[in-house]
Amino acid sequence: MAPRPGEKVGLVLVLFVATFAGYYAVGLTASHDTAKGLPTALDAAIPLVPGAMWLYAWVYTAMFYPAFVIRCPFLFRRAVLSYAVVVVVSLVAWVAYPVTSLTLPGRPPMEAIEPASFPLWGLKLNYTLDPPFNCFPSLHMSIATAAALAAARARRLWGLLAVPPVVGIAVAIVAVKQHWILDGLAGVLLGAVAYAVAVRPARVDGRGEDELAYGWQAPAVYLAFHCGVYAVLFALYVAGWAPWAR
Repeated sequence: MAPRPGEKVGLVLVLFVATFAGYYAVGLTASHDTAKGLPTALDAAIPLVPGAMWLYAWVYTAMFYPAFVIRCPFLFRRAVLSYAVVVVVSLVAWVAYPVTSLTLPGRPPMEAIEPASFPLWGLKLNYTLDPPFNCFPSLHMSIATAAALAAARARRLWGLLAVPPVVGIAVAIVAVKQHWILDGLAGVLLGAVAYAVAVRPARVDGRGEDELAYGWQAPAVYLAFHCGVYAVLFALYVAGWAPWAR
């Protein structure tokens, strides 16, 4: 069964707006006085790696990956439902147990970052636009995990192709000093639970992979989309866009 025209776009837009509205509503109203850290010895041992920013940013396209590769409308709706579970649980957790990345060992103050290179520009952009709260669980890891598992439910190979980005994001969230290790672990667990609740029980037995997933063109188009987003970011860097200077 082919997807209904506009359904994917509508679902994606509604969830995207709701997610970031909630994310910023919580992040911009969080208090430094009540937010905590989740230190481990490994957090202190991990160095700041500005170049990992481009792995960190991968989640902003990875969250759309199921829309590119899942063909079955029913299965896609279940993937959207898993995202909704992640968002609702995350919002509750962020309010109930606020965690900040400001006390992460090795995290530089934003004013000390000179955006003289593309990675450093990206790091400063991230620190400017992403509040240093909403850390536990990591939305980066929960969404990336849920996306990869949903893609695998449609076609195993498409899920396997998502593993390197998920691993890269996991490394990046701690290497750019935006998350504690425990944030990431909690995010993986939340993404897996959301998948188990919303996507894994989907009754798609008897349907072939061609009904559930698109062919090889789908991940190719996704990769082109991903590269296009990075090209836009590079163009903004070259143009000297500096939102922190406002």
